[in-house]
Amino acid sequence: MIEIDFCSTVRLTDIELQPVLGLLSIVRMPVTELPGLVVKTHTNPDTANLCMQMFYVFLALGENEFALEMQVRALNQRCLFRIAGACEPSI
Repeated sequence: MIEIDFCSTVRLTDIELQPVLGLLSIVRMPVTELPGLVVKTHTNPDTANLCMQMFYVFLALGENEFALEMQVRALNQRCLFRIAGACEPSI
């Protein structure tokens, strides 16, 4: 049986998360821009974001096994990531 304490206080806090490009954004990117993305990603000191971004890059390249290793490394460091949205959202 699970007991839930409804009197607990929930506090929201701002977390500054740098966005990573998702799979669809990377797949739509010209192949010639991928090296620049990798270089840009490696300049970020946040290793969790680095690993998660590499997860999406390697997944887009079909390197699924290595991609999953990168995802595991990212999730071992942090469980919350921000995926970049479109600059101009559309429906």
